[in-house]
Amino acid sequence: MTRRDNKGRVLQKGETYQEKFDRYRYTYTDVLGKRHSVFSDTLKELRVREEEIMKKYYLGIDLRNPHITLNEVFEMCMATKQNLRLASRLKYFDMYNRFIRIALGNRAMSSIKYDDIQRLYLKLYSDGMSYKYLCSIHMLIRMCFKRAMFNDYILKDPTDGALSEFKVKNDIDASYKKRPALTLDQTRIFLNALQDCHEVKWKNIFITLFGTGLRISELQGLRWDDINFEDGYIKVDHQLIYRFDGERYRLQISPPKSMSGYRLIPLIDEVREALLNEKKTNERLHIECKLNVDGYTDFVFLNSRGTVRGVHQINERIHATVDNYNERETEAALREGRKPVLLPQFSAHTTRHTFCTRLCECKVQGPVTQKIMGHARIATTMDIYTEVSEAAKKHELDNLKGRII
Repeated sequence: MTRRDNKGRVLQKGETYQEKFDRYRYTYTDVLGKRHSVFSDTLKELRVREEEIMKKYYLGIDLRNPHITLNEVFEMCMATKQNLRLASRLKYFDMYNRFIRIALGNRAMSSIKYDDIQRLYLKLYSDGMSYKYLCSIHMLIRMCFKRAMFNDYILKDPTDGALSEFKVKNDIDASYKKRPALTLDQTRIFLNALQDCHEVKWKNIFITLFGTGLRISELQGLRWDDINFEDGYIKVDHQLIYRFDGERYRLQISPPKSMSGYRLIPLIDEVREALLNEKKTNERLHIECKLNVDGYTDFVFLNSRGTVRGVHQINERIHATVDNYNERETEAALREGRKPVLLPQFSAHTTRHTFCTRLCECKVQGPVTQKIMGHARIATTMDIYTEVSEAAKKHELDNLKGRII
């Protein structure tokens, strides 16, 4: 039966006329299944409001809180993440403050559209941000919109599909690429290249990295108190990081990456010798630690000013050493009429992957390797075991050439 008002006009779906109050009501259901009603004294005014509701409905705007900003929702998200590690919390704030807070943060959640997010990703990527880092930015933005959806601040999430479409549009290869470990020969060539340059302190650093599998932040935070020369181990229970503390960037002591990061690393002879050599070199050059971070001091690897070296300095030293060696080796090979033996460029983290590979090649049991490396998951360790096993299998098969048929 067709519904009409007191003037005989046909009412549309959701509209009713309340004769007792001489007013009109429009009732609708949002995407979350919740019922809402609005009232008006005239049918014309009611339909204007209906049109506004439908427009905002399709744009994903919550009529009850249309002005809440992205910044406000981010602060809400971080306030409820009580179990988040300090290092991760500071990292989230750092990323958000640098790339999101000003670009989108002051805008109402309901005003941020799919294209706005796409434009932000394009700008960051064009400015040199890696796709991997962009994924972290996307994770933060998506976290905020999911929270806004949960609290009914918005009805639609504009981040859905934003990153995947951006990847396709820009032809980004996001496939996982393993960090190749150095071979034993390459490791020795690299360390000898440092020796050729008489860079004793740098060689001590890289022998320790290649011989312990320490993360760079763990190496930077290594103190003499953490080394037990008598029982032969290095204790890892903290790391030194450079992060935003809510007010400024500074060096901070942080717990290991996970509970598995608390560990004892066996002290092999080469590392023991490098550490003792570092101590003697510091004494000979009158280098003393001038750094005190959150009560931690007496760090092992110091520069001439008595402070620790940054990860960028370590990576720069790697790149310079590889470039210098490859240039000399290419010239020598040309003079001697042979093929040059060149080193690949690698990063500081490659030393950790290389150490794990050496353990696997020496057939150290998986659970033992996991404990030494501080891997949170055995799967991480076993991936390297599989990689080493495949290489060993290929080597064995190559040795069978001419010996089967």
